[in-house]
Amino acid sequence: MIVTTTNSVEGHAVHRYLGVVSAHVVAGTGLFSDVAASFSDIFGGRSLSYQRQVASIYEEALTRLQTNARRMRATAVVGVSVDVDEVSGGGKSMMMITATGTAVQLAKSSGTTETATEAGVIDHREVIDADKAARLAEGDPSKGLADADVDFLVSRQDPTIFPRLAESVRLVSDRYEASDYDSFSLQPVVASAAQIIDALRVADSAPLLREAYRAASGHAVKFFHRRIVNARAGDLDAAAEWLSSEQVDVRKRGTNLAFLPLGFEADDAEKMRALAIQVGSAFPDTSRTKQESGVMRTRAVTECGFCDGRIELGYCFKCKRDPRGFYRDEMGPEAIADHLRSRAASLERLVSSDATSP
Repeated sequence: MIVTTTNSVEGHAVHRYLGVVSAHVVAGTGLFSDVAASFSDIFGGRSLSYQRQVASIYEEALTRLQTNARRMRATAVVGVSVDVDEVSGGGKSMMMITATGTAVQLAKSSGTTETATEAGVIDHREVIDADKAARLAEGDPSKGLADADVDFLVSRQDPTIFPRLAESVRLVSDRYEASDYDSFSLQPVVASAAQIIDALRVADSAPLLREAYRAASGHAVKFFHRRIVNARAGDLDAAAEWLSSEQVDVRKRGTNLAFLPLGFEADDAEKMRALAIQVGSAFPDTSRTKQESGVMRTRAVTECGFCDGRIELGYCFKCKRDPRGFYRDEMGPEAIADHLRSRAASLERLVSSDATSP
């Protein structure tokens, strides 16, 4: 991660300002450090003990600053300033360092590359890091990652690790199928995967997240849905494609994609109106009338193929879905279509307002 005291990064445009980020480190200098420093104060000269202490917590403050910035999905911190203070009292001395800056996301350069690359020279550290990332990506998905490796992957933001992480999540999801989601999400392998995936650049992670979300089952469905929500990795075109799937669960996930794009363009209003129409036909009512003991009764035939319970009850006793494939706590197709039409109208108003504003 780039950390600089300047307000810009040479050769890179700022794509988004994420806000102020800060880190604070307080550490005691220790009895012997204080004694050594006092001799330096009396006789003059430098206090090497204090210099070492300040240097140590200075590096720690910058490390924490970068960690906090990554949690904001930043790729750089600009305008960094570092303040050093001494806090004394009760015969004890403490050193405090505060590092602050602005967390930003840098735009990928379309027509330029690094000067070293143009010259045909690649720093040896980049080669070492690339080799380490490749080895981690090829590692056993059934095994967890060391904390140091997690920190490395978070800072590197390399999407090649995604397949291993997705497979790790799937394996844990299968093992914890009968458990609640919280127990699943607290597993170290799952927590590490969430941290690394959330740190990836949206442009890299969005298509991978959508692919994993579509194929997921069990707790992995909710896991990848949350990652898509965090990254705003939805897509209207993908939503339209998924709504044509033969699997009701994929069609339902397609409706989620329609509400989660990172941004909208002017012609997306028409796409949302088309999706609203498509939603209406993507979830047909599968209830049917059946004669039982000379009496015609309406039965709900749901995705599981189970036919039981009168339609007044609304939901299948076996899979707990209604005749359109939705659970009781889920938004139904009519409500989804209404929300899409409402959002399309709001987008059209905003586009019209921008067009008429001076």
